[in-house]
Amino acid sequence: MKIEVKVNGERVEPALIKRLDSICKSLWGIIPGGAKRYYGVRGWQRSCRNHAVKSRVRHAKRKAARGYLYKGDK
Repeated sequence: MKIEVKVNGERVEPALIKRLDSICKSLWGIIPGGAKRYYGVRGWQRSCRNHAVKSRVRHAKRKAARGYLYKGDK
Protein backbone atom coordinates (compact mmCIF):
# COMPACT_ATOMS: atom_id res chain seq x y z
CA MET A 1 0.00 0.00 0.00
CA LYS A 2 1.43 3.34 -1.03
CA ILE A 3 0.81 6.44 1.03
CA GLU A 4 1.12 9.79 -0.65
CA VAL A 5 2.17 12.70 1.54
CA LYS A 6 1.44 16.25 0.50
CA VAL A 7 2.81 19.42 2.05
CA ASN A 8 1.15 22.64 0.93
CA GLY A 9 -0.44 20.73 -1.93
CA GLU A 10 2.88 19.43 -3.28
CA ARG A 11 3.87 15.78 -3.28
CA VAL A 12 6.80 14.85 -1.02
CA GLU A 13 9.33 12.30 -2.23
CA PRO A 14 9.21 8.94 -0.41
CA ALA A 15 13.00 9.01 -0.01
CA LEU A 16 12.73 12.26 1.93
CA ILE A 17 10.08 10.76 4.21
CA LYS A 18 12.29 7.73 4.88
CA ARG A 19 15.24 9.98 5.65
CA LEU A 20 13.21 12.10 8.08
CA ASP A 21 11.90 8.93 9.72
CA SER A 22 15.40 7.57 10.23
CA ILE A 23 16.56 10.88 11.71
CA CYS A 24 13.63 10.90 14.15
CA LYS A 25 14.33 7.31 15.18
CA SER A 26 18.01 8.03 15.78
CA LEU A 27 17.18 11.09 17.88
CA TRP A 28 14.59 9.08 19.83
CA GLY A 29 17.26 6.45 20.49
CA ILE A 30 19.53 9.03 22.11
CA ILE A 31 16.93 9.96 24.74
CA PRO A 32 17.18 7.70 27.83
CA GLY A 33 14.28 5.34 28.48
CA GLY A 34 13.47 6.91 31.84
CA ALA A 35 12.95 10.33 30.29
CA LYS A 36 10.65 8.86 27.64
CA ARG A 37 8.67 7.13 30.37
CA TYR A 38 8.53 10.33 32.46
CA TYR A 39 7.12 12.47 29.67
CA GLY A 40 4.84 9.71 28.48
CA VAL A 41 3.03 9.75 31.82
CA ARG A 42 0.32 12.28 32.59
CA GLY A 43 1.13 15.26 34.81
CA TRP A 44 -0.96 14.14 37.78
CA GLN A 45 0.82 10.80 37.74
CA ARG A 46 4.23 12.48 37.69
CA SER A 47 3.24 14.79 40.53
CA CYS A 48 2.53 11.96 42.97
CA ARG A 49 4.93 9.27 41.78
CA ASN A 50 7.08 9.13 44.94
CA HIS A 51 4.24 9.59 47.39
CA ALA A 52 3.11 6.64 49.49
CA VAL A 53 -0.61 7.35 49.12
CA LYS A 54 -0.94 8.60 45.57
CA SER A 55 -4.71 8.93 45.55
CA ARG A 56 -4.62 11.44 48.41
CA VAL A 57 -2.19 13.65 46.54
CA ARG A 58 -4.32 13.56 43.40
CA HIS A 59 -7.44 14.28 45.42
CA ALA A 60 -5.86 17.21 47.26
CA LYS A 61 -4.52 18.78 44.07
CA ARG A 62 -7.89 18.46 42.37
CA LYS A 63 -9.66 20.06 45.31
CA ALA A 64 -7.04 22.84 45.41
CA ALA A 65 -7.60 23.53 41.71
CA ARG A 66 -11.25 24.20 42.53
CA GLY A 67 -10.38 26.59 45.35
CA TYR A 68 -10.70 24.27 48.35
CA LEU A 69 -8.29 24.99 51.20
CA TYR A 70 -7.44 22.32 53.76
CA LYS A 71 -6.47 24.83 56.47
CA GLY A 72 -10.05 25.54 57.47
CA ASP A 73 -10.64 28.63 55.33
CA LYS A 74 -13.30 27.08 53.13
